[in-house]
Amino acid sequence: MQTQIISVDFHKDKLQLIDKDNEPMVQMKPIVENMELDWSTQRRKLAADKEKWGMVIMTIPSQGGDQETVCLPIRKIASWLMTISPNKVAPELRDKITLYQNECDDVLWEHWSKSGKNTGALQIQMVAPREPAPQAVGNSSIRLKMRDILTMQQQCRDRMREIEKTESPAIRAGLFEQLRFIADQIGHDVPDINHFAFPKPAPLPLPVEPVKQKPAPKPWQPVSVNQFWDIVRQLEESGIPLNHSRLAHRIAINLPEVAELAEQHKLRMPDMAVLRKSIKDSKDPAFIEATDVSSILRKKPVKCHVFDAQGYSLKN
Repeated sequence: MQTQIISVDFHKDKLQLIDKDNEPMVQMKPIVENMELDWSTQRRKLAADKEKWGMVIMTIPSQGGDQETVCLPIRKIASWLMTISPNKVAPELRDKITLYQNECDDVLWEHWSKSGKNTGALQIQMVAPREPAPQAVGNSSIRLKMRDILTMQQQCRDRMREIEKTESPAIRAGLFEQLRFIADQIGHDVPDINHFAFPKPAPLPLPVEPVKQKPAPKPWQPVSVNQFWDIVRQLEESGIPLNHSRLAHRIAINLPEVAELAEQHKLRMPDMAVLRKSIKDSKDPAFIEATDVSSILRKKPVKCHVFDAQGYSLKN
């Protein structure tokens, strides 16, 4: 009987389906090499347990003549793919392997079904569950439709993914028991529970830099007042005390004294007549009153303009 080969496109890769007595077989070497795995290693693994994998060596035509190729039934592909742990291969191969694990068998079966070669049912030998159900004790032989097999294979993959997303040991154990039971129904082996990785811990949040508060804008005050306070600061920085107040929260300044010192130090003082009118509009520091102050500098009362000392630290 002539061998029929069906070429399958899979994400820019080429796979080969082969009809063997109306059962779909998959050529294994292209799959292994498409995932960039070592074919000789995978062939030894399959050959070590041919019955488990349903491995057969078929002769197919090629441009160089007939050649032998290793094949597995479609129903075994998902189980074999799950023996490859993405966590144990090079990082650049993980996405490709995961893609094959999630989609390969479904795509192959869809192409086989469309080719008109689906017989509807396959005779398979079941492996007895580890805890046999009352109605099925020991090994039994039943007929399952291929679509049922693929559905159960998908359920196995779903349980595997759920296990690796779960941190709770109790929940992982429960999911693993479900996985074993489903796998037993279709004669598939599953890795030990310790094979499954735990979810990666969430990355620690990056430290948030404190928002720098913009300094509040200074309140508006007349230009002559700003000039006056600039002169007061310059004189204070020169070591000349000007604050006559004995109170830490007050600034008491004698205007004629500041004008005289400004002239001595060649500092440009605003016009005194203008300053006397505008000084009451001082907001920074805020003007309080004009009054006699018991001077801490002269030890006697001095006529001063008094201001709130908030934000200022003039020397006494």
